[in-house]
Amino acid sequence: MTTFVLTKRVNKMILGTYIAEWRAHNGYTLSDMSVQSGIDKGLMSKYESGKRSPSDKHLKALAEFMKVPLEEIRSKFLTDKIATLLQYEVNAKEILLAAEDRVEYLSSSKALTIQELSSSVLAKLKVIDELHKRWTEAKPLTGVSLQKMEQYFATRYTFDSNQIEGNTLTYQETHLVVSEGLTIGGKSLVDHLEAINHTEAIDWLKRMVAGSEDVTKRNLLDIHRLILKSIDN
Repeated sequence: MTTFVLTKRVNKMILGTYIAEWRAHNGYTLSDMSVQSGIDKGLMSKYESGKRSPSDKHLKALAEFMKVPLEEIRSKFLTDKIATLLQYEVNAKEILLAAEDRVEYLSSSKALTIQELSSSVLAKLKVIDELHKRWTEAKPLTGVSLQKMEQYFATRYTFDSNQIEGNTLTYQETHLVVSEGLTIGGKSLVDHLEAINHTEAIDWLKRMVAGSEDVTKRNLLDIHRLILKSIDN
């Protein structure tokens, strides 16, 4: 196997060379260009040498100062970016050809064509709009209504999450376990612990979001252990 050390750049960055040659042609020093463009002198030097890439803000500032189209500056910037990304790829040419086809498609009218929605989808969207309207008109919820809704979604979240993992408690049984503290006959201890621990973990997260509990590494680890505790059992 042949090994070698890259000691110099074979070709300079296109944008850096472009800026440097433009500056020399127009008789500007780095300091002059820095002051008039508002770009730090050190950054300007790195842009010319190819050690740094300009931000979008600085690309715009360069275009305005040099009085050239922004598209021209961005074209050279993107060329450098693509070349850097593909410089060590053995199949760079194939990648560029594939990318060219993809760009051509995305730029075509086909990519901009909006597919018509089916009647079933439109019907569902209509129902969603109606539900959203009813929900908006009902807000703000307070008191008992808000408490019942929060309890429903908390229990539903625990039920759906645990059911994915194979928990055999029904939604009603999950409600009785986490809200009433009851034990369901014929159901395993693991099923009960999964429901209880999941609910406690969610309550803990709510307190953290509300600010009554600090978001610390210890608290997050405790929540993680709480959720996994029933699995260990």
